Amino acid sequence: MAGRKRGPVRLRKAVRLEAVALRPGGAERDTAQAMSEENVELYRRSIAAWNEGDLDTWLEFVAPDWEFRGTGTFPGFKTVYRGPAGAAEFWETLREPWEQFRIEIVAVRDAGEQVVGLLKFHGRGRESGVETTFDYAQVATGVGGQDTLLEGYLSHSEAFEAAGLSE
Repeated sequence: MAGRKRGPVRLRKAVRLEAVALRPGGAERDTAQAMSEENVELYRRSIAAWNEGDLDTWLEFVAPDWEFRGTGTFPGFKTVYRGPAGAAEFWETLREPWEQFRIEIVAVRDAGEQVVGLLKFHGRGRESGVETTFDYAQVATGVGGQDTLLEGYLSHSEAFEAAGLSE
């Protein structure tokens, strides 16, 4: 398992009063845009840690009150995992039946406090050797650089609707 390659990252919800005072008009929008871009980048990093098999780094993106709500796609999986211990259990449970797999990011959309990840799962079964690929989506809600809620969806349109976005 790969070790940590960089220090912890945090979503920034900084109050930028100085910027607002010094830059008339647009400063609040600029700050919000910068935070949105950072949220998208942090989401991408969490997926990269997952694909690299780096549990320690991935857990840095998991808040103490983290909750994952799954799609129910995989038999034998819980539909809800909670906290860092639940995140580690989810990690092991999802990885166990696959000889190899990776998550491809098709697109990531900012939705304010949330990020919508449009994803493609690629995997080969450990026992069967059967390869599979399917689309799915996630909506990640984060605070302080960590996900507090990660929800899985079977379709991109469901994820957009959950985040209040249109395709």
